[in-house]
Amino acid sequence: MNSPGGDPDSSFKFLLLSRISRSVALIFTNLSVPLFLSLLGYPVIEIGLLFAGMAFFSMMIVLVLGMAGDRIGFKTVLIIAEIPSLIALLVLSFSSNPILLPVAIVIGGVGGTPGAMRGTFSPGLTAYVAKEWDSSSIRQKRIGQISGTGSLAAVGGGLLLAVHSLLLPVFGDVSSYRVLYTASLLLMMISIISLSIISESRSHPRKARIMSSGSARHSLKVMASNAANGAGIGLGISILPLWWKVAYNADPFMIGTTFSLSYLMTGIFSILSSRVRFSNARNALYVASFTRTFQGLAMVAVAFSPFFILSGGLFVARSAVAGFGAPVRSAMNVQGISEGDYGTASSLQGLSMRLSQTTSGASGYLMDAYIPLPEALGGIVQFVGGLIYYGVFRGRYGKGDGST
Repeated sequence: MNSPGGDPDSSFKFLLLSRISRSVALIFTNLSVPLFLSLLGYPVIEIGLLFAGMAFFSMMIVLVLGMAGDRIGFKTVLIIAEIPSLIALLVLSFSSNPILLPVAIVIGGVGGTPGAMRGTFSPGLTAYVAKEWDSSSIRQKRIGQISGTGSLAAVGGGLLLAVHSLLLPVFGDVSSYRVLYTASLLLMMISIISLSIISESRSHPRKARIMSSGSARHSLKVMASNAANGAGIGLGISILPLWWKVAYNADPFMIGTTFSLSYLMTGIFSILSSRVRFSNARNALYVASFTRTFQGLAMVAVAFSPFFILSGGLFVARSAVAGFGAPVRSAMNVQGISEGDYGTASSLQGLSMRLSQTTSGASGYLMDAYIPLPEALGGIVQFVGGLIYYGVFRGRYGKGDGST
């Protein structure tokens, strides 16, 4: 599919450049914000509530921009989606205002869920890929390349957190964070410039006011699993950097290095996943559901690990499995969507994930009551999400019809 502005294959490198710079910036920010807020004196319960507000606002952004993408184009939506994070990083770099700082974190989406995919995906991206490439196998390949490259770049975000320890003797604790937030701000500007260069094919005229009934039925199935998965992520992953600090007295260097290793594994296995061709859809479904259930079980093990190295190692293994499963699920999630519905459908699918991540508001209370609780409960809920994914798609893919 060609576009007036150029071939999407030739502009794909600029999309990758955007995801690389975005990943480094947002991964560092999401890892550091709970530690930074704790340093400024915010109690853990308030930090959890801020993350809940961030998830709710992010949910609204995903819904509005995804639906808008079907009408104004996904390239425009991808650019608009970067602006709140840009504003938040500007505030984090230069302001300590007790009102402005929490507001910037909420509207910027720069807190919670510091997984590798957090820096890679944004509203409109999956829809853009689905629109520009027709084949399901090519979509899986492109999504795998994007998530793999972005996840490898996320290693840089983890390393930036580790660099904080090196800057500490020179700038002090708070100022070291601000220097790194300024670097992240510049990276987000590179992401926006790169997105302005990519091409986009013409949109097909819309035949449905919102979306077709077939697309809606398929999206509801995805949303059922996403809701459980997002609830688990909100409980366990949003507060994980601070959780490791409290549970094991881990410092930013230890936390940043562990996340860097996890992102490395996510990236490698995402790229490997992009090269896999399943003989039938049933096998793809097994991988899509099993990888999610494993992630949940691994988080339960993380919660009750007696020392940090074991806890971090289990999280790294979890990230490798997550990296392999994510491109498969993303391709399956858009496979039942009609042309012209990609933006609305992907936004609703993302909406269910973001809305359920407001459980992050409870993570601080849970950790205050019993330290392993948010990780253990989050893992159990994510495990259930994997079972739901298999259950809702078993009728469509369970007999092995079709391929991915």
